[in-house]
Amino acid sequence: SLGSERFVVLDERFERANTNRYCLAYAMRFAQLTDRTFVAPSTTGGRLVDPNVSLLDVTDLYEVRRAAPFVRVMRTRDFMASHPLVKRDDTWRADLASGGTAFDVAQVWAMPATTELQLASQYGDIGAAVLM
Repeated sequence: SLGSERFVVLDERFERANTNRYCLAYAMRFAQLTDRTFVAPSTTGGRLVDPNVSLLDVTDLYEVRRAAPFVRVMRTRDFMASHPLVKRDDTWRADLASGGTAFDVAQVWAMPATTELQLASQYGDIGAAVLM
């Protein structure tokens, strides 16, 4: 009877959480396929945001390591301590002004229909230390 049946119903507010989790899963799989360490992104207000050491990262909210035990994961604050980044004119670079050492950053954009495996085969051999 309807009185004993229980339901799960989604509304538009779940879309953002689902999108965040999909982005995380996609990036983690891409990191695994390219033998790179996944840097857990910063988050605020339920959104993934640019790397920021003063904010929480997704490991504070989700069981990232438990969900993907075969992916190397690093917290944003630890990554930024070893590889400080700065964004200028919508382009990420090594932040040499903070006393960091030089390293290459390559920016990668995935189209919605591109699978993780396709992206990995396209960008897996890039020698840049950091893929954004």
